[in-house]
Order: sequence, then structure tokens, then C-alpha cells
Amino acid sequence: MAQANVTLEVDMCQGARGYITIAGCRSGTCTPPLITLPDGGFEERLPWTGQPLTSVRGAWVYDNQRSGSRALQLSVGGRGASGSYELWQWITACPGVTYKLFAWAKTVDVSSNCVINWVMDDSYILVQNFTTTGYELATATWVAPVPLDELLILKVVMQCNATAPGVKVVYLDDVSLERVR
Repeated sequence: MAQANVTLEVDMCQGARGYITIAGCRSGTCTPPLITLPDGGFEERLPWTGQPLTSVRGAWVYDNQRSGSRALQLSVGGRGASGSYELWQWITACPGVTYKLFAWAKTVDVSSNCVINWVMDDSYILVQNFTTTGYELATATWVAPVPLDELLILKVVMQCNATAPGVKVVYLDDVSLERVR
């Protein structure tokens, strides 16, 4: 099996640095791991990276979690406010292998018109809408492209509609990407 490891240097608060090493599959025979998404529970903050695309704030919070001690809160505030937030991490995948994404999310107000878009390898694989204020599970199946030359990026994009009044809040927790047997 041909394999390549990638080490990422991560800038953290107040000048601290962290390092993440990711085992990646290149050409040849590849044995994918069963679970390929580190910290899907948002307990450690790494290896997730995020940035507001427009006026949305992201924060790791100690309330409103589905399990564990933290959840990720995405919010955009104010009447008529809209925006989007992009969160991503590098994942390990093997060419032609089928994976299933499990994503738990909830909103504070169903009328906020917020959606979560799950993007893999620049393709939307799941759009998560909300029908209740409790955690809802959404799933999608995805096949890693062939050929696969590099590690892939899983993106999470929150988008909220400007017509909804008030602060719009969405929580994410217990996200996993698993190899389908």
C-alpha cells in the first residue's frame, strides 16, 4: 500500500502552535479506516478550522450539546441579518470507497430559515433543514473519487435567510464519517 503522511501546523490562541499528522492514502491498494472524521463531537476544537464568510459567529460551547461536554454553536444576529459560516477539516479517504456521513444538528428557532450544507470534495452531499428545535440526524452516502491524489476537505456551511427576525442559532454535535462495509 502506498501511503503518505501529511503534518499540518496549526496556529492557536496567543501564538501557540499545534501539529496534526494525517495518514493519507495515495495510489495503490488502500485500506481505509472505519471512522475517518476526528473530533466530530467538537470536544477538542482541532482539527476543525472555521471562518465566517459573512457575519456568522462560531463558538465551541458547553451547553446545548447532544453528547460529550461541547457542541459547536453557529449564530448570526439581528433582524434581517443573514450570513454563512464555513468550517472544514482534512479527511482520509480511499479511492472508490463508499462512506456515510452522520450529522446531528439543531436550531433554536425553526422559523430562522437556516440550513447546514455538507460539502465533500467541492460537491454538496447533504442539505440539512430543520423541522424541530431538538437535535435531528441527517445522513448522506458519498463515494471517494477515482483517482484520488490527495487528502480531501469536508466542509460545513451554515446559511441563514435574511427574512427571518432575531438571532439565528444552530448547534452541531456528533458528526461522523464512516466507511460503509
